Amino acid sequence: MQLITQQELGSNVPAAGVLQLPNDADLQGLDLAGVTRIELNFPKFSDGRAFSQAVTLRRRLGFTGELRAIGDVLVDQVV
Repeated sequence: MQLITQQELGSNVPAAGVLQLPNDADLQGLDLAGVTRIELNFPKFSDGRAFSQAVTLRRRLGFTGELRAIGDVLVDQVV
């Protein structure tokens, strides 16, 4: 796992192949064709819904690309 600072992240404009998901997004029926990275939003450190989204994306939807946590994420939550 690689940790990226806000400065390294750069612009808030997503690149091609990048999907930014709010933590309340409905993942069923999501078209992942051409998506290489999904950014999961943590609006505050106590909100863990994006962790559930990550499990669903990997196990149920078979997403094999990069998953990136963005927002108010504490390092000890992801390691």
